Amino acid sequence: MDDVQALEPATGLAFDAEPLSADPYVRLVHRHLTDPELFSADPQATRALHEELLVPFLDFFLRHDHNAYYESLFRRKGLLDEAAAEPAIRDDVVLEDLARLRIHSDDLRGERGQRRRLIAEAAEAEPRGKVFSSSGTSGNEDGPVTIVRSPLQLYFMALGMGALMEWSIGHRIAGTTTLMQATAAMARAVGMPYVVSDAFQTFGAAEVIYGARLRDDPDEPNPWRRIEPDIAELRRFLAAPTPGKLAMFPTPLLAGLVADPDLLRTISLDGEPYLDMGEDAVLFTGGGLKSATQFATMRELLDAAHHAFRARRDGELVGVPILDGLGLTETSLFFFPQAGPPDDPRTWIKVPHPLSYVGMLESPQRLELVPRDEYGRERLLFYVNFACIDYLEAIVPGDVVTREPTPDLHQDGFVYVRRAAADEGFKIREGCG
Repeated sequence: MDDVQALEPATGLAFDAEPLSADPYVRLVHRHLTDPELFSADPQATRALHEELLVPFLDFFLRHDHNAYYESLFRRKGLLDEAAAEPAIRDDVVLEDLARLRIHSDDLRGERGQRRRLIAEAAEAEPRGKVFSSSGTSGNEDGPVTIVRSPLQLYFMALGMGALMEWSIGHRIAGTTTLMQATAAMARAVGMPYVVSDAFQTFGAAEVIYGARLRDDPDEPNPWRRIEPDIAELRRFLAAPTPGKLAMFPTPLLAGLVADPDLLRTISLDGEPYLDMGEDAVLFTGGGLKSATQFATMRELLDAAHHAFRARRDGELVGVPILDGLGLTETSLFFFPQAGPPDDPRTWIKVPHPLSYVGMLESPQRLELVPRDEYGRERLLFYVNFACIDYLEAIVPGDVVTREPTPDLHQDGFVYVRRAAADEGFKIREGCG
């Protein structure tokens, strides 16, 4: 990873200048995030890494506690050594104990949801970091999920996102032209555009082009509902001569473009009803179908996108490989498949980052872990990110998935099935709403 900068581009702060950078757990996570062999492990080796990280991870939150939140939590959940003179993590904790710490995504709504869980240094760093909110599409009365990200956490997210992208697309980001279908202003303030474009920059993209603009509409505060294509910038992206181009379209924007052949012809350099992205290009999407479109399912959308966007292989025009990621406002490390065509079943298997632990809960009514060797059954997703240091990210987002064996990859993969429903006893939350 020689092209990775030791700098978080949006803040311009060097890693070593951050107050927490000398902490042994922070340095351990940084070492793993920049390890070029991290994705080469098999699932057993990755689990062994999680077991190695477990006690230092929990101890980190105990050492950097704010208002005794984590000491109280760990004591209630039976994770402390009650014989120790001072609060200490039991040395016999196991990965499955993490499920005791689970929180529902809805617990992170509003001004206090996540903030009361922040470690002291993250709380102090909020003015220098970012605050991201979910889209608000669910209309939840508690407001959107609101997440504080410290500068150090943003840097770790860029490292994790960029490495996962490169694993997914099969080539380096360095030197290629990238597209984020958002405005430059959104990329400074809104979660998904910020994190994606930050990863592009951190991993040495030749340029990050923003392919959208906002129409004037004083009655609509949500920027995602005012966004429209910037034809000139999209054409400039297509004209860029660099191979391996990577374009990120949030799913609702992708659906709007794919469904409009006249717009595709207007953007196309040759007036064709498809966009030629060039040699070794990849299309990246994520966010889910939050609103009504002509596409009833993600499969329908990605089939259409596979024809509306083209790439070249040794000069021959082919359907573009697609990367459909799974992640939410509160997710610091996403789940990505290996990019491919929609008719390849592996394209739908989303694999977590090596520093994410994933468990499967039996059902929305019974939040008990099932055996990790159970495959193919619909279960409720639960994950913990060892690279999240602002707060203990142990999330039940409300997604029903199946676990799929991928012994040739670094972890088992997961196929998204649906959102858990309210009539199952689970508070529904649509997509990133």
